[in-house]
Amino acid sequence: MLIQLKAQLLFSLAFMIGISWLSSLRAAVLTGVDPTIISVGTGVDISYVVIDESSLYSTPLEFVYHYTYDSNNPLTGYDLLKQVTNSTLLVLGTTSFSFGDSLTSLTYVGNTVTSTTAPDFSSGTYWSYYLAGGLDGGVDPALPGQWNYANNGMGSRSVAPGSWDGWSFASWGAGGVDTPPSVPISAVPEPATIPLTLLSVATLFLFTRWKTTTPKEII
Repeated sequence: MLIQLKAQLLFSLAFMIGISWLSSLRAAVLTGVDPTIISVGTGVDISYVVIDESSLYSTPLEFVYHYTYDSNNPLTGYDLLKQVTNSTLLVLGTTSFSFGDSLTSLTYVGNTVTSTTAPDFSSGTYWSYYLAGGLDGGVDPALPGQWNYANNGMGSRSVAPGSWDGWSFASWGAGGVDTPPSVPISAVPEPATIPLTLLSVATLFLFTRWKTTTPKEII
């Protein structure tokens, strides 16, 4: 009984540590903002899509996309966004030009934000594109750990495990506002992964130890 009681106490302690770690990881990922996090897809690799526009949704939307990476056929930014929209309430609007596909509108739970770009791109508004990690245009590295304005379109962007794609609404012309998403880039994995793994390992260890020590106690 003493061994069983010790095991229960240790498990309780491990659980509390896990919850505390979960809270600290969440705080690390969500520094300064509190986005709505939506997990989609399956697979061992993860890339992120952030959409930050308050008139679309009251908080930034952070889509955590799970997939299995194929280095011979990497996802483009357009592929990634389509995969997210196919699995969520997000609706994508695009227009095709000679230079590629342009994001014209996004709709989420009934709210729509649409570009109003002038034909000569001298005025109006548009969805601006930011990257972190992976490749910009398929050739230029997008620096990890920070938002970088995309110099190329989403159709030529190469996504990599751990990379981030970000969209914010901006204005063309002098005095226009063009800012990256407010969600900070972080190398910390999805919040629940590490604590749940530790709890599983701790539980298995304690249960195994209790099973092996209890018969000795009875004897």
